[in-house]
Amino acid sequence: MDELTPFIVHLLNLILTYLDVPIFLKTGILTPILKKEKDKTLPSSYRGITVTKTFAKILQSILKDRVDSVFNNIHNSLQRGFTEGVSSPCAAFLTSEAIEESKKLKILMILITLDAEKAFDKLNHEILFNKLYHYGIKGKLWILLRNLYKGMSIKVKWEGQCTEDVMVLQGIQQGAKLSTTLYKCYNLTTSYWIAF
Repeated sequence: MDELTPFIVHLLNLILTYLDVPIFLKTGILTPILKKEKDKTLPSSYRGITVTKTFAKILQSILKDRVDSVFNNIHNSLQRGFTEGVSSPCAAFLTSEAIEESKKLKILMILITLDAEKAFDKLNHEILFNKLYHYGIKGKLWILLRNLYKGMSIKVKWEGQCTEDVMVLQGIQQGAKLSTTLYKCYNLTTSYWIAF
């Protein structure tokens, strides 16, 4: 691995300097995984998990750190999903405390939860990149993120066989380093609207 490190660093520096993401970093293999206790004959019973190359994961880790440095200053503190250091029991505790407080004060409490079906699959790239720009992710970082998604493709793996490349025109990869951060950016407006 030590022999590869200078090559990896050089290639990463080229990508970060010229803002050009090589096509081999824009591909992945999507494997449909059956959700627990679902009917295997229905396509909606599967979640697509995309496996990318290790090098793509390194690049996405770098980009995620840069996006997080901007986004962590503006994200909604009530956002619990996909938030590092925040667990489901923490969200459940906050909810139960709010319910108890409303009972104690004898005030009406309305609890709204949001679970968007196939949310990662349906995310619109154009809206995502407009929102990223609006939230302060601009310049080289914005261009690089945009170039990462422009021309992205997957092969679908089923029963050991892979399809030809399929262009990805919407959605973000489940399991990729950047995906949860990008999804939170996409839904930031919704989380603020619900919170207030």
